[in-house]
Order: sequence, then C-alpha cells, then structure tokens
Amino acid sequence: MINIEEHRVPKFTEHPNGFEVVSNDGSIKIVLQHTTVMNGSMESDFYSTKTWIKEESGWIEVNGTQTYPTKEAFIEVIRDNEDFTQAMRDYEEYKFNI
Repeated sequence: MINIEEHRVPKFTEHPNGFEVVSNDGSIKIVLQHTTVMNGSMESDFYSTKTWIKEESGWIEVNGTQTYPTKEAFIEVIRDNEDFTQAMRDYEEYKFNI
C-alpha cells in the first residue's frame, strides 16, 4: 500500500534567493525573494514578495508586493495564518533538517 503522505508536494520550498510557500488548499502561492538595491554608495538588503492566485486558466499574479527586512520577519507574519499551516509545518521540518 502506498503512503500518500510520503508523496505530497511540500508547501514550503527553499530557493537560492528565498523561498516559496503555498496555501493548504493550493490556491495561493507566495514567493519571497532576496533583493539588494544600490542607492549611490549605500546598499540595502530586504526580502520582497510576489503572490499568485490559482484559477482555472493557471496562476495569476496579484498586483502589489510586501517587503520584509529578513526571511524570519515574513515567517512571523504568516506563522499564525490558518491558510498556511502546512507550509509552516514544512518550514519547521526544513529548519530541523538543515
């Protein structure tokens, strides 16, 4: 018998410049990406989001972005969001395994 839990797609995925979280029902995807901006000789680092909503025709990007000073600041914002509980469990498992 196949264990379905072993074959589920993770709701948290790390990328070289950030990570992606997907809502429990798979209808919302948020990508957090590291960004460096040069303003003259000053360098600013932050993380910004891009959000997509899944519709019948595919993923539709939502206008607007949020910025966060760190990855952890973003995690704190969505940690208590009931739509991303599985992503947070996957994130905790990821942290445990690194």
